[in-house]
Amino acid sequence: MPMNHRTIQRCCIVAGVGLLLWTSIEFFLLAFLTTRFMEGAGILLWLQGYLMALRSSPVGIAGALLVLFAFFMRRM
Repeated sequence: MPMNHRTIQRCCIVAGVGLLLWTSIEFFLLAFLTTRFMEGAGILLWLQGYLMALRSSPVGIAGALLVLFAFFMRRM
């Protein structure tokens, strides 16, 4: 049985959101631990580092591309 567009779209959304969620939890946990050990590190500093790491991480990029693919597939 071939997969239709709706099934592929749902798989891409679930996979992309799952990857982004997993990466976000991992980076936020690391940022929380960093603030525990480095008292002087402010929230804006680790938030900037989090966004930079998410943008440069292959997992973050793959998750964003899967979500974008699913969004553009809806327009087909």
